Amino acid sequence: MTGVVWCVILGGILVLCNGHLPLVVWAYIGLASFGLAWSSRTGACTAGSDWVARNRRWVRTYELIEITYRARFGPRLRLQDSAGRRATIKIESLQGDREIWDLVYNGILHSVIAGGARTDRLLHLVLHLPYPDPDISRGERH
Repeated sequence: MTGVVWCVILGGILVLCNGHLPLVVWAYIGLASFGLAWSSRTGACTAGSDWVARNRRWVRTYELIEITYRARFGPRLRLQDSAGRRATIKIESLQGDREIWDLVYNGILHSVIAGGARTDRLLHLVLHLPYPDPDISRGERH
């Protein structure tokens, strides 16, 4: 929302300096405001002991088979569980509530270590996740 405010302030300053603005400039300010508002939306997250949801998408955090980290348009986690459900959630919306973050992180950690979920290197670096034992990820127990 702050991006929209900055675009309106910029438009106001330009009007004060020039006395008017061409229609093309107003169109650009409107487009930029819409883009900034769209990219800054986080969506509310909810979580239970073994699931996390954002809007209408949810996944079981202890049954994740793929977890990837994406940094485009803000850091996000892409989660897929064993039933094929997928959710993409901004990390800041998870970490904004400590209890939700703890539930989700524990599920991710379990899915990686005990379940052998597919991950990317960046996820391990950002979240400080350990790499799974290769024997456990193949289903072999010591």
